[in-house]
Amino acid sequence: MTDEPNIALLIDADNSPASKIADVNRGILLPLNRAVGDFKFTIQIDVSSAEGISQATLENQIKETIRQIGGRMVEEKVEFKR
Repeated sequence: MTDEPNIALLIDADNSPASKIADVNRGILLPLNRAVGDFKFTIQIDVSSAEGISQATLENQIKETIRQIGGRMVEEKVEFKR
């Protein structure tokens, strides 16, 4: 008997709009959780905005949420335009 998983799954859904995140949770993450139990996932977000986001939003909401869910920042590229 090995410790290898019976399933290995990698999904790359490119160019999905942020407005569909609830659909991702409902249609992908929750069914996988019901099928296999708790699992780890990786999320990559690519945002460009003429308005930008504040440093406070980045630190106090986005990074804090990552910390709270037990995640870690693997890579971060931020360009603040003035």
